[in-house]
Amino acid sequence: MRRMARLFSSLATLTAILWCALWFWGRDAISTQIEGEIDRLRAGGLGISVGERSIAGFPFAYAARFENLTFTDRATGLRTELPEITSMVAIADPGTLVTELPAEMTVTVAVPPGLRDRYPGLGAELALAITSEGLAVETDLAGDGAGGPGARSSIRAVRLEIAPAVALEGLDFALRIEGLAGSLGRAAADGGDGPGAAELTARHMALHMVETPPGAAAETLTADLALADVTLKGAARRADPAALGALFAGLRPGEAALELVAGAVTGALEMASPPVAAAGARAADGRITLDAGRFAGRLTVQGPDISTELETEALSLALAPAMADDPRRGEIRASRLRIASDAPQQAGTGPRPVRVLVEAEGLEPAPALWNRIDPEAVLPREPGRIAVEIDGTGRLLRPHETVRPGEATPLEIGNLSVRRFDVAALGAHAAAEGDIEFLQPIYEPRGAVTLRLSGALGLIRRLHGAGLLDESEVQWLATMAALYTRGGAGPDELVTEMVFDAEGTRINDSRID
Repeated sequence: MRRMARLFSSLATLTAILWCALWFWGRDAISTQIEGEIDRLRAGGLGISVGERSIAGFPFAYAARFENLTFTDRATGLRTELPEITSMVAIADPGTLVTELPAEMTVTVAVPPGLRDRYPGLGAELALAITSEGLAVETDLAGDGAGGPGARSSIRAVRLEIAPAVALEGLDFALRIEGLAGSLGRAAADGGDGPGAAELTARHMALHMVETPPGAAAETLTADLALADVTLKGAARRADPAALGALFAGLRPGEAALELVAGAVTGALEMASPPVAAAGARAADGRITLDAGRFAGRLTVQGPDISTELETEALSLALAPAMADDPRRGEIRASRLRIASDAPQQAGTGPRPVRVLVEAEGLEPAPALWNRIDPEAVLPREPGRIAVEIDGTGRLLRPHETVRPGEATPLEIGNLSVRRFDVAALGAHAAAEGDIEFLQPIYEPRGAVTLRLSGALGLIRRLHGAGLLDESEVQWLATMAALYTRGGAGPDELVTEMVFDAEGTRINDSRID
């Protein structure tokens, strides 16, 4: 029995010695691997500066601790400064690397020239302070799937907040995210990083921004936006930081898609004049609030083209002007709203597809606004609808980043076609169809458009009966209808046919000088 005890004791001692040797051997191997990974990232265009480093965790894990790290993306100028991070691999789970990020860190981004024009107080760089709770990243080291080791990662945080690291002149903002979880995957590709896909979810997101442009008479703009049950998905042809940064920083040619879905959206926009600028409120002062149910937004960049689309349900938009007697006060609702567009995003290419789509259903004022507009209930109160779709071709004359705030998009239209035009409200209906081509470089239109109105004259009479049009306005509208429309096939139907040719414009076969 004593021999067996001594044997087990010897085996335990030997096992402990071997385990220690294995741990220290593994530590040296991990240290070599870390150096190789840092060299690989530097070769890929990422500048890395590391202060003190150490590996602990004996005997059941490897915990690599790095102090005073700085990551700089040479392509975009993005710089991240971290006081320290700890990356841990448990011996029981050697295929997963867990990196715990500090509760406070700084990210520095380059400021586009157009933004510096709007906010002169901004410099060439903007430092963002990031504070968090429970922020950690898990990386797959096994690499069993496509893309190899490090191709799949996930992120989580109880709370994440982003705000300017120092006070900015004329601009303040803060982003708060709660219940953050996400994943990032990259597929293998010859010659570099392959296509990547990311997905982030959050229980709640909130953005607060205050803008006070320079000048004693400038209005202060305050904006708040909150989203619940958020899912953000992104995909790109290349997943390396340099390619993604170059793509989204200036929407340069590439392939990427971004989709945002939220279970509910609330927002508010408030404009206020400074006391020294006006004795009372200005006409522009007031508050706009927005509430919506499910919201979905998509952005797609493919080659020289960019497409956007947003769709929401149960939308409510309320305007509360600062002046109590402002007639615009009230709330408008829609059961569904969809807006989409296609346009070129790269200058210097030939004609590219352009499209604008607007669909709205269940359009109606809230009861309080209806009763104030039409207290005698003279107007029909059935919800209205809008369906407009126009497509064609266009050419971007210069890059988007050269367009200053307030300037129109330098888009030269080649041709337009009215695919759908269907608007119904207040008992009246409007429909249109047609095609127009614009000759270059003189930009003269060629083609024809037909507009049909049903119930328009009856609507004019009802608006007059409700006190919304006076007698002179009714007479003016009747004169315009007589000059520019003709009777249609049905009762109370008006038709306008516009033809654009080399001699000018004709409306219902009458030449317009």
